Amino acid sequence: METQAYSRKLPFITEVVELNDSDMPLMNEIHDVLKRHNALKRFGVTLLHDHFDVADDEVLIEFTNINDRIQTIEVTKKNDPLLSDAIETSWRLDTGLPVMECKCAKVDGHTHLKHLL
Repeated sequence: METQAYSRKLPFITEVVELNDSDMPLMNEIHDVLKRHNALKRFGVTLLHDHFDVADDEVLIEFTNINDRIQTIEVTKKNDPLLSDAIETSWRLDTGLPVMECKCAKVDGHTHLKHLL
C-alpha cells in the first residue's frame, strides 16, 4: 500500500474527546458511505490516540488467543517475519492516503493464537 510522510503524533488517550452526540452526523455519514459501498461488515471506525511512541521502523501487531478470548497489541519492527503473512487491520487516513497502523498475526494460515508463537 502506498504511503507518504505524515506526523505520527496523535493525542494521548487521556487527551482525546470521547464519542458524543456532536459526532452523530459524522457517524451517520460514514455509515451511509459504507452502506453505499456494501462495506458495513468490512470496515468500521476507531478512535485515533497514543499510549506510547512508535518509531518509523515499527508497527503495531495484534495477536488473538481464541481459546482464552484475549487480544493483545504489541509493537514490533516492520521487518519482523511475523508480519510477512499478517493481515492489515487498521489504517490512518489523516494523510489523504491509507497508512497502515496495525496488522493481525496469522499462524497456520487461519488460526492466530498467541501461545503458538
